[in-house]
Amino acid sequence: MQQKVEVKFLGNDKFEVSPGSCSNKAYIDKPAQDYESCGPNPLEAFLASLGSCVGVFAKSYLKRQQIEFKELNMEVSAGFVSQAPMHLANIKVQVKTDAELGDKKEIFMRALHACPVHNTIVNTKDIEIIA
Repeated sequence: MQQKVEVKFLGNDKFEVSPGSCSNKAYIDKPAQDYESCGPNPLEAFLASLGSCVGVFAKSYLKRQQIEFKELNMEVSAGFVSQAPMHLANIKVQVKTDAELGDKKEIFMRALHACPVHNTIVNTKDIEIIA
């Protein structure tokens, strides 16, 4: 199954993201002196993608194992390396849940590592950019 999004420049530092899977739109931008931002910047969106994906896999595991929970939050952090090539480093996803995992915590953690965003980051060495 191919995944696709369209990213359209709207002016200033704002971009509109149209996912191929639904009609909802998201906005990516960065604060500028002449306007207020209305969405995450690209690095925050990248981290949100990772956190959301881990969250989907966490929820799926808990539901499949019939483990009750009310709280499931992901906090994603990273350091920004400004030397060339600029990138994020030391990415951490902290999963916070009230689920009683007991002896299933190790299996739960393996389920979280099955997230395709995580696996893409870990396994993709080249990304082709075409103009």
